[in-house]
Amino acid sequence: MSIAGYIEENNNLEPLNFEAQKNALIVGELAAKYGIDLSDPIKREQFENIIRIIASNYLDKS
Repeated sequence: MSIAGYIEENNNLEPLNFEAQKNALIVGELAAKYGIDLSDPIKREQFENIIRIIASNYLDKS
């Protein structure tokens, strides 16, 4: 799945939510950078969970 496809799919869930759009872009860019195939639902879910954990840990420290 392309970054654009990932963003479009997430925008369909929350079309007016700028934060969701921004998060989808970040996840898509990271997936592209590390070669993660977001079209695989299991890999996608695992990758999203990793991003959530990292973000949560970052927010806890700030």
